[in-house]
Amino acid sequence: MIVFEIVKSLRLKQWIKNLIIFAPLIFSENVFDRILLLKSVFAFVLFCLVSGAAYILNDIKDLEEDRLHPLKSKRPLASGRLKKSLALFTFFFLVILSLMGAFLINIFFCIALGVYLVLQVSYSFWLKHVVILDVFLIATGFLINGGMSLSS
Repeated sequence: MIVFEIVKSLRLKQWIKNLIIFAPLIFSENVFDRILLLKSVFAFVLFCLVSGAAYILNDIKDLEEDRLHPLKSKRPLASGRLKKSLALFTFFFLVILSLMGAFLINIFFCIALGVYLVLQVSYSFWLKHVVILDVFLIATGFLINGGMSLSS
């Protein structure tokens, strides 16, 4: 089923890293503020969708290499169970949906999510091949994700 293949491409198990978005809420002792909690849950979902979109784009970019890899060849795109055109459509759909949702939270969150996306795309295409810079970019992604204040 195509929907299952798309969901599998989003790498849901990697989304656990996005739980860091709740850190400011917890450490500011605002966990029981319903508005901030709701904004944080919404922000978590948006970060998950953007990171899932980035995984899809990375799989598109690395498609030929992944087909030759013993484990990565089983991924939906590399195995051919998910068409490249549908994966690309899903990437753009998720990015647009996420940025629109982020704008509803506030402009600063939208900018932060956009910067996070640019970092992820840059990482996939160029920066993962630059020694030490790849580590700094991963750390920066966590800083953006975990440092978001949604109280505005």
